[in-house]
Amino acid sequence: MSLVFFFNTVFLLADALKNAITCFIIPTVFLTAWTLPLFEIERFKA
Repeated sequence: MSLVFFFNTVFLLADALKNAITCFIIPTVFLTAWTLPLFEIERFKA
């Protein structure tokens, strides 16, 4: 296994991981920012 192939694989894996993290974190942050005020309102009303 050549070093170039190894680094290429690592780079692709890191890129895929970065994309997966981005695709996961951004919706999570949006959902949290959207649902937190709802929870706060419910707690305030109680």
